[in-house]
Amino acid sequence: MTILLAAPLSLLLLPAPLASDAFEVRVDPRVELVSAVFRLAGNPEFTMAVSRSPYSEAFDARFAAFADHPAVESARRLRAERGIGYNAPATLAVHLSDLESLEERVPLDLPPARLDPRWDAASARSFVEELRAFVEETGFAAWLEAHAELSAAVEDRLRAFLAPRLHAEWFPEFFGGAPKGRCVVVPSLLQGGHNYGCSIRLEDGSEELWPCIGLWSWDDEGLPVFDDVALGIVAHELSHAWVNPIVDAYADVLDPPIERAFPIVRRGLTNRSYATGRIVAYETVVRAAVIRWRLAHEGKAAAARQVESDRREGFSWTGGLAERLTAYERDRATYPDLSAFVPEIERFLGELADGAERAAARGDAPAGEAPRVASVSPADGASDVVPGPGTLRIEFDRPMESGMSVMILSDVPFPPVTGKPSWDAAGKVLTVPVTFESGRAYGYSLNRPGGGGSFRSREGVSLSPVRVTFRTRAG
Repeated sequence: MTILLAAPLSLLLLPAPLASDAFEVRVDPRVELVSAVFRLAGNPEFTMAVSRSPYSEAFDARFAAFADHPAVESARRLRAERGIGYNAPATLAVHLSDLESLEERVPLDLPPARLDPRWDAASARSFVEELRAFVEETGFAAWLEAHAELSAAVEDRLRAFLAPRLHAEWFPEFFGGAPKGRCVVVPSLLQGGHNYGCSIRLEDGSEELWPCIGLWSWDDEGLPVFDDVALGIVAHELSHAWVNPIVDAYADVLDPPIERAFPIVRRGLTNRSYATGRIVAYETVVRAAVIRWRLAHEGKAAAARQVESDRREGFSWTGGLAERLTAYERDRATYPDLSAFVPEIERFLGELADGAERAAARGDAPAGEAPRVASVSPADGASDVVPGPGTLRIEFDRPMESGMSVMILSDVPFPPVTGKPSWDAAGKVLTVPVTFESGRAYGYSLNRPGGGGSFRSREGVSLSPVRVTFRTRAG
């Protein structure tokens, strides 16, 4: 039995030459603008603890006075009335021109094929007008210019990391169909732990890919660090640019089976933003494709780790679809692109729905309700914990697997561990011997902030991340 006590992501990055011109890397002022406004509006996905960095702290101090700017007020209203959040702001950003003019690259009243459907032309255009005013009245362009050196360093670091590892040429070869155009991987300084597969289809029919990648781990110089998880996220978001249009185009055959499965399987998903059957269909095909990408470039062990990662997040079936894609890759004469394989995807989703319904009828569906934390000691928010030897006691509402992922937070330390963690006989209570210093703040996350980790029920359903912080008495 082991306990994972490590920062969420870390890797020493070494310079590497750009292996291909298949993609660009750039901090995008348009994405920074919408992220800034929705951060000021208080959207939780833009104010995650893991987004905290020297840059975000400086931003918060500089722009706090504009928390009630009309653009920020509109962002709050759009979230309340239209559910605008998560990927929707970024999809609007990539449909606009440069920061100076914010003109529509594609008329928003079409509506554009790749603009999130939560927008309509009226709400988007009104918001863009307020964004223009925000840029002018807050000095936002000058702010970005003052941090140009940071942006360049972030771009260089991500480019050096991806160039020898991403194999960007694999994606058009695997998915087939009409070639995509420009691909720009966008590291987003204020996006936190979420990632969005944005793209735009221009009026001439060409398409550009703009995957927006969150940054959630920072070194002592205030620069992001990346590891294998981040690499998989970029591959995941790139895949959305091909998969989502195919799932949309064949919704008449793919929607019925996934809508049958969705009410059952959704309960086991750790990411609560997967709120519709269509989104789960996107994710199912994308995740299966990423498993094939891992297999092609890193081998069977890496593909198996990706399957296990999906399972921990509630997608216990993506490995099965990845196996089906073996036939797709071996017979490209029959399946020249992924659209030709849709009948097999439909069949797979139908089998998923049948299995979920049978399991639910037996009362033993593996995608049942996610486990919950019944209690923690010291309690979250406690401010008078007694210094000295002690324990962390975490009780769950049901028996758990013996694995654990207690993650260090970026803003507070974990108390020193003094003994071996242990579970009770029922598998419901975890105890970690520690010591508490006086006058200190401590904290941890059960499972990874943003999703993932080894805490899961014996049925294989992951615990949604739980953050706990507390303080000890002084003196």
